[in-house]
Amino acid sequence: MTYSTGKQQFRKIALILSNGDYSRPEDRLQNVGADANSFSNVLKQIGFQVTTVCNKGKHDMATAIIDFANTIQDGDLVLFYYFGHCYRVKDKHYLIPASDGMIEQRTDVADFSVDLERNLERFVEKNTSFVNIFILDSCGTYSLQTANGSENLPRLTKIDGLFIQCACGTNESTRNNLFTKHLLNNVQEENVSIRDLFRQITKDVEKESNNKQRPLVLNGLRRHDDICLNEVERQKWADLDDSEIPALLKKQEEQRDCYDNYPNLDDVINRNTPDMQKADELTDSLLNKQPSGNPADKHTLYHALSNLMESNNQQCVFFDSRDDVKLHDASANLADLGTEDKPLILKLNSNKQFIDYRDSKDEHFDLRVIKTLEQAIEHNDSHPILDDIVSKLANAHGIQKNDITLSAVYVGSFNIVYTVKHLAQKAIKKLADLSKKLKEQFKDFVAAKIHPLLFRPSFDIAQFDECGDRAFTSPEKHQVGPVGRTKEYTSPVGYTRYGLKVLGKYADDQWLHPFGSPQNWYRAFHGTKNAKPIDGGDPNSAAVDVTSIIHKSGFTKATNALHGPGVYCSPIPNFVENGYAGEVKLDTTDGSKKFKMMLQVAVNPDDVKFTSDANIWVVKHPENIRAYVICAPIVRSQTTACTKWSTTGVTIAGTGVAGNSSHQLYTPQSIFIHKLTNTLYVADFSNQRVQKFSLDASSSGEGVTVASGSWWMPVDIY
Repeated sequence: MTYSTGKQQFRKIALILSNGDYSRPEDRLQNVGADANSFSNVLKQIGFQVTTVCNKGKHDMATAIIDFANTIQDGDLVLFYYFGHCYRVKDKHYLIPASDGMIEQRTDVADFSVDLERNLERFVEKNTSFVNIFILDSCGTYSLQTANGSENLPRLTKIDGLFIQCACGTNESTRNNLFTKHLLNNVQEENVSIRDLFRQITKDVEKESNNKQRPLVLNGLRRHDDICLNEVERQKWADLDDSEIPALLKKQEEQRDCYDNYPNLDDVINRNTPDMQKADELTDSLLNKQPSGNPADKHTLYHALSNLMESNNQQCVFFDSRDDVKLHDASANLADLGTEDKPLILKLNSNKQFIDYRDSKDEHFDLRVIKTLEQAIEHNDSHPILDDIVSKLANAHGIQKNDITLSAVYVGSFNIVYTVKHLAQKAIKKLADLSKKLKEQFKDFVAAKIHPLLFRPSFDIAQFDECGDRAFTSPEKHQVGPVGRTKEYTSPVGYTRYGLKVLGKYADDQWLHPFGSPQNWYRAFHGTKNAKPIDGGDPNSAAVDVTSIIHKSGFTKATNALHGPGVYCSPIPNFVENGYAGEVKLDTTDGSKKFKMMLQVAVNPDDVKFTSDANIWVVKHPENIRAYVICAPIVRSQTTACTKWSTTGVTIAGTGVAGNSSHQLYTPQSIFIHKLTNTLYVADFSNQRVQKFSLDASSSGEGVTVASGSWWMPVDIY
């Protein structure tokens, strides 16, 4: 398939003459008009201006030839094709017109036929500096011939300035249209010289006829036989240095890890399966019992997840892959390169549909193609291949092209990541026939894959890894990352964390394990409070629904990108907790409680941007941030003042406005009353100190800092 315009600067013109409707039945030729029209259409497709004349008498034939010759300009590529009877008298050849009733004997031929040599010379005289081609498809015997049947068959000789291709060799006779067949099959070949083109046609005819028909070439061109009938500018691919290959291969591997684990669209559409029945039963068994409210109890977590994963009035589904339930488990998919819309993946068996020429000697050809297309996507540049893909995707979805956005392409074999604008607001049933429609548009279609946020929320409880479960009661700090580039990791104090099974899901585990390896990725935290509800669901359901899907299917680039596009996270757990962690209310056996949810993530040191705000990191590509823990604490009081217990009450600690002065508090976490001294101690979490206030005060007074420095973010006093 050709996407670029031809680079030839010369004009291409052709005259097609064909005669088959002769007066004597034994002279008539089949399919003359159809073959002439087919050849005309093919030539037009490769840029020829074509004149076609069929079944005409001598006068009309001669007029057509003269008129055509008069249009020739020196420097044109001129092609003259004749299909019909050609009769030789001595050393001259004549084209027999369809109205041949006056030709009864050999002496009539010159009077009632068209002189071939004279007209060929006419073409050469008009076009001395460039290419003239004559194709003679005349292999059948004409009934005037003498007993020696080969005496009057064509026997052309070379003419200077003219490339002659005869369908048959000298003294050969056949009426099988074999030459026409292979002419049509080959003439559109791109960037093949005239010489090589007709050499290939000759080989094809000889092979199919078992050498009974051997086309003849008479090359009288003084130069220019390397000119192509269909010369196009080759697709240009990005250069690829050897030093780039490892990084590009690594990126391709990360993208496959992410997207290849998306569920197949056809599997998503079919929800009435035995596995879904098992999942419904498990969900009922987990949620029918009232939760304890203890965040360390996984049943409490299941209820919290259920409350927050509801969307569009659908109950969250839990399943256990350890029971051989084969619902979608996309925990290895760690990227979503869409924005508000979630991606679909089109998997093709090859990129042949889009490549006009493959260099078989270039072992990294496919990587060069991928690099070229990825650069165009990243810079939002137009590219003919990408434009063609978008057009075909729009046709398959039945939408406008500007509703399709390409996010990435990757090998294995050829995969296209794209988003459809507002797809989440459209019913899944609209995608029921999508695979069929994609197959109609893309020759090498293998499968369509879909982001899990586009169907009923699910959570595989087998994703929880007890080895990663832990409750942080005191702060821990570690240096994590490459030698000379480490960053501080701070544990999330007050959180119970639930490990997710991520080891073994990637090419290696050193991004996470063993802890302390210089190949470890940085540690950070990601909240989902600002996530949008799915399919118009309850806004309160968005946060941990996304928490689940992020673990299973990757991150989405921030919609409101203050520091540029990418996935936002923070190395400070308190920063995420106070502004971005999702919150859910839960009725437990211990009363009504609120829980917060956030993700503990690993961040690729080579793809993180450290912003002017030390609390905020930005990861450019979602495949370079990996969730491995869900953190879930009970929500503590977030007040900024403490009040005496009475029906009226007065504020004795803090002002009601967060701050760090001696009389202000910022996210106090707990208090301790010393009755003997009538003193109140407050764990001032965000100010990283413990403040002392007098209970004898009639209003809020100044506090005294009694602990700070190594007292990092205190959460409890006893």
